[in-house]
Amino acid sequence: MKSPLYASLSGRFASSEKPERSSPTVFKPKSAAGSAGEGLLVVFVVEDIDGEYARLQGEGVPIGQPREFDLPDRYDAVICMFSSIGYVKTLPELERTLRTFRRHMAPNGVLIVEPWFSPEVMKEGSHSVRSAMANGIKVERTGTIAIEGRMTHLRFDYVIEEGDTTRRTSEIHELGLFTIDETLRAFSAAGLAAEHHAPSATNRGLYVARLSP
Repeated sequence: MKSPLYASLSGRFASSEKPERSSPTVFKPKSAAGSAGEGLLVVFVVEDIDGEYARLQGEGVPIGQPREFDLPDRYDAVICMFSSIGYVKTLPELERTLRTFRRHMAPNGVLIVEPWFSPEVMKEGSHSVRSAMANGIKVERTGTIAIEGRMTHLRFDYVIEEGDTTRRTSEIHELGLFTIDETLRAFSAAGLAAEHHAPSATNRGLYVARLSP
């Protein structure tokens, strides 16, 4: 059985075989110049993500766009988690992405997608605060949501405290809002028979799909 194909749509992806992942800043594939035979891996860093991808690309790791990647293998499981499917933003791009996933599924393979929130659930002005401390560094993240039509604008503001130094930075994520019916129609248009599973305590719901008969 091939290892699952993990896809993330919030940026670019890097493929490798068995990566070391003790932390993003020391990430280095064991076989940077090898093929993508074991699937896709996404690396995220809070700062200088472009520099991190440039480093990987310089080591020979293929970098591409998740909506249109093309790998030689087919996989028993294609998995897209943590609501990253919302980064496709529009229904045409959602269908295009699902077609790409479909091309990489083995004949009896399964596709699992964890969605972003649907428009009737997402609320304007939702606010959250998270904080953590490790190795003498405290990070507080404040999240605020704004909605424009069918687009979520998710802003994260960070306060990073280390000794007597305090740094502030922010980032904005844009994710499309799709209803369950719209998403199921996109699966069908992409040649996939999908079922929607209601949200649980550990996820925002799941779509489980196989190739259409």
